[in-house]
Amino acid sequence: MRVFVLIADSGLIMQQINRIIVPGFYRCLQAGEPDKQMQYLEELKSEISKLVDACDPDGPFFLGPACCIVDVQFAPWMLRLSRVLKPYRSWPNAEEGSRWGIWIDAMEKHEAIKATTSSDELYLDSYERYAGKQPFVEII
Repeated sequence: MRVFVLIADSGLIMQQINRIIVPGFYRCLQAGEPDKQMQYLEELKSEISKLVDACDPDGPFFLGPACCIVDVQFAPWMLRLSRVLKPYRSWPNAEEGSRWGIWIDAMEKHEAIKATTSSDELYLDSYERYAGKQPFVEII
């Protein structure tokens, strides 16, 4: 029975990632005014805190010692926080030893995640336009 509860909970968490975290990431990145950037950063931090609160307390991954579908789905966005939002919007580092920091560290070290992660330079280049550092190209 516990397996079914975990599957249902994981589905809800993945919906939260898709519907709240991903749009929140882009909202932070695209905000032009500094006060809006700060507002959206705080909102995104709050939503991520809800995910962290739902994590297995011992971790290091979302459901415990093994990487699961929630980790795999959230990994690209988790990594973009430090590679994109940190340089463009001053996203803070996780507190060392915090549950959030332990989760990030485990994801950064996971071989499958490392094998599918781009270079920091590619992330910066890819998101430069979203951050307002380069004009958007209009298609006529």
